Amino acid sequence: MMTYAEYAESRKITKPAVYQYIKKHPNDFKGHIKTNEKKTKVLDDEAISILDTNIRKPAFEQQLIVDGAATQFHTQELLDLEREKNALKDQLIAETTKTREQLFEELRALFSDMPKLEDSSLKEELTQVREELAETKKQNIELQEQNRQIIAIITAMQEEQKKPKHRIFRFLNK
Repeated sequence: MMTYAEYAESRKITKPAVYQYIKKHPNDFKGHIKTNEKKTKVLDDEAISILDTNIRKPAFEQQLIVDGAATQFHTQELLDLEREKNALKDQLIAETTKTREQLFEELRALFSDMPKLEDSSLKEELTQVREELAETKKQNIELQEQNRQIIAIITAMQEEQKKPKHRIFRFLNK
């Protein structure tokens, strides 16, 4: 329940606009307008709903609705990018873990067979494992760089979304 003035203020419209609409459509509001102890007219929830659906919105609010759709689109894009970033991050973790486990298994196998191997073959296999480890580290660094780039793009898009697009937004945000 709220007064005419509270309704007008909360919807950013004038009080006379509320009074005029109710005066032009008295049948819609029968039984939905009460008088409180201060003898002020109060709208019930049904009256508020009727006004919300029928009263004309100011032009700037209609513009906000249109721009809201664009904002919703950008928000969806950000969510998609966030999901993609998380998927890449999970993929990176999974690949790194898998590679690490494979390398540990190879090292365990080398150390368990160590007495059986000749010195030169051990050095050869150890060199090969080190090269594979270096390659894995290189891939890991590349994936981390891609992750940083995605995060930078998401951050830039979020900052861009926060900026007012029109003069009317700057006026409303003051």
